[in-house]
Amino acid sequence: METKYIRNVAVVAHIDHGKTTFSNALIEHVYGFKKTKGSFQLDSMELERERGITIKSHPISLSYKYKKKEYTINLIDTPGHIDFSNEVLRGLIAAEGAILLVDVSKGVQPQTLFNAKLAVENNLKIIPILNKSDLVSCKGLSKGYSILEDVTGTKYADLLRVSSKKKLGLDSVLEKIIEDVPAPFSVHKDSRFRALIFDSTYDEHVGLTFYIKVYSGTLNKNDRLVLVNKDKPILIVKSLGFFNITKTQRTPSFISEGGIGFITIRIKKDVWD
Repeated sequence: METKYIRNVAVVAHIDHGKTTFSNALIEHVYGFKKTKGSFQLDSMELERERGITIKSHPISLSYKYKKKEYTINLIDTPGHIDFSNEVLRGLIAAEGAILLVDVSKGVQPQTLFNAKLAVENNLKIIPILNKSDLVSCKGLSKGYSILEDVTGTKYADLLRVSSKKKLGLDSVLEKIIEDVPAPFSVHKDSRFRALIFDSTYDEHVGLTFYIKVYSGTLNKNDRLVLVNKDKPILIVKSLGFFNITKTQRTPSFISEGGIGFITIRIKKDVWD
């Protein structure tokens, strides 16, 4: 897919303001899925499900048609708890935009402001959204939001209002992402493959998996990779793919510029010699 049809967006908010529920609502809205009661599609770690919070940044790719064009929106659900701010940063540096959720029943909180400033520092386009808008709004929220107005550049009256629970306002969010968030761009003049590893997981059956954002070039299966602090090929790509949710989507043969995906790798035995 051409980079002009790709949008990479991180979802940030104060803890318990509904990031994961919001992300799941977008998935269900786009693909028509119904979430099983008590389950989460993005919180996959046992500790996350047990505590009901997001600990690691979880990407997911959404396909959305807008003005007769097919777009890929890579959505990165990030933690809200202050203890996992490094995970939030990893999600932000892999994106060009940030959705800043504010729970209407709780208003602007310390982590809301922290995440907004973090997004600004990383030159991201911020889309502030009032979540849980089916609830009775706090009278003081408008006044409290003025703290963020200078940071986000969005006035309270212009905020998008959504209800993740009732699936209200979600098309407006998706269209806003496509219209306002810039497409990925490369600062490199050549086509040499370059990518950012913004997270990783390990499974005893699958092995080591890297979450990557591709800045330039194309990555194929069986390619050899060099880490920036090494002087020889040390990683061999065993498999690669995107964070798709539907089984009907085909496994890609490559990941190209602007894309967010995963690779499983094999490490050469002599790397530690």
